[in-house]
Amino acid sequence: MKLKKIASLALAGIMAVSMLAGCGDNDKKDPTPEQGGETVVAGFSATLADKLGDVVDEDYITVKDNAADITALEKALNYISEPTLEDLAKKTSVENLTTYIGRLDVENMVDDFMDRADFTLKDSIKESDLQMAWYAGNNGYDNRTVKDGTIYIVNGAVGEDEAVKLVAAKVKAQFEAAGALPEHNVAGEDKYDYDYVISASVASKALDDTYVGAANSVVFVAVTVTRTASAD
Repeated sequence: MKLKKIASLALAGIMAVSMLAGCGDNDKKDPTPEQGGETVVAGFSATLADKLGDVVDEDYITVKDNAADITALEKALNYISEPTLEDLAKKTSVENLTTYIGRLDVENMVDDFMDRADFTLKDSIKESDLQMAWYAGNNGYDNRTVKDGTIYIVNGAVGEDEAVKLVAAKVKAQFEAAGALPEHNVAGEDKYDYDYVISASVASKALDDTYVGAANSVVFVAVTVTRTASAD
């Protein structure tokens, strides 16, 4: 009888150990399967891509954030003066910042952004043109990496995400133009294939507490296009 009791206790112990081992295995999670070749779009560029829709639905066009652009925009805003910011904050529609390029602080801000963001042509942003056809011509840039862009301002009352959506309508109209983002160069003896990265960067600047108005801040939305070239 005593031997049977000992045997029963031993069997119970073995079963308990087995159950604990099983629980340990159940706690282990299956490794996450690797994602396919999908391009991950994050931040405000995701909002821009969603609104651009089919316009950027091409194998050679990617829409994604650019960390350098974001930093460049944030730092460049230090040039904007309080009087200028007060005027910009009163605007109720989407406007291109180049409208105010005659103001010294705006011009300094734009120049600083272009320099930090590494634009190809330092005056290109003042044209407020995102179409890249000119770079595809035989102008000495058809086989180079080039970068262009522009900056829009939106009343801060709408919020940053909504500001990007409003800017997207302006940007979309430019990209819809024939040949705005050519897939190949259009001149010269050699042929080059092009890939484009479109990026949206956002930064807001608020007025001091003494300002009273419909909004006390301005959302600055920079949209850049970086093109790389490869020999066909």
